[in-house]
This record gives sequence, C-alpha cells and structure tokens, in this order.
Amino acid sequence: MSGSVAWVSARIIFGGGDRGLVTKSKDARWFTAAAFNQASYNMVGLQIGIFNTAGSLHGVQIGVLNYVGDNPKWARILPLVNLNL
Repeated sequence: MSGSVAWVSARIIFGGGDRGLVTKSKDARWFTAAAFNQASYNMVGLQIGIFNTAGSLHGVQIGVLNYVGDNPKWARILPLVNLNL
C-alpha cells in the first residue's frame, strides 16, 4: 500500500495506527507507530516513536522519550523503553 497520512486523530484506535507522523487518541489498543504518539487516557499494547505519551500504560513504549502520566514521579519520563505490564 503506497502513500501516507501525516496525521491520525481518533477517539479510540484499535489495531494499527502506523501510517502517520502523529497519532493522537483518547484510548489506543494494540499498536501505534509514528514520530509522535499520544494516548490521552489509556494505551494498551505497543507504542513505537520518537516521543510517546500516555495517561496510563499497560504495555510497552519504545522511543527516544517515553512519558506515562500515572507512573511514579521518577519513572514518568524514561528514555528508550517504558514497560508496564
């Protein structure tokens, strides 16, 4: 499949949000990949990007910087990998 989407925005992303520079959602499930990934409330699954952010994480974030709002203060922003199973 050729072409790409520069911006993906949705209330809930199920499956893959893997075609954009930015993915923004309130809740994301399974997989998101972009330069910037944001799940305002819950991320369940895998986020891969340069900067990943989630209110709550049940899965793995892989990126240069990873932020999870409900982590303890010392673990809210982590480089490379953030894991919460």
